[in-house]
Amino acid sequence: MESALLDDIRKAVAEAIETGGVLHVAPVARRLAARHEQTGASPRRVAELLLRAGIYAAVPLALDKI
Repeated sequence: MESALLDDIRKAVAEAIETGGVLHVAPVARRLAARHEQTGASPRRVAELLLRAGIYAAVPLALDKI
């Protein structure tokens, strides 16, 4: 997996958290997969990475509120 794709995934998740918005996974996954098509990343794989990154980023924030 290309590091630029992973950086874009981190940025998308961070932006959603910082703005308090919702990360719409499917459109973001399609956009990032198209942007990084040379790596062979499918929208489904990018969506899985977005979901995992979102969970790993959100869990510590939720734990702080307990």
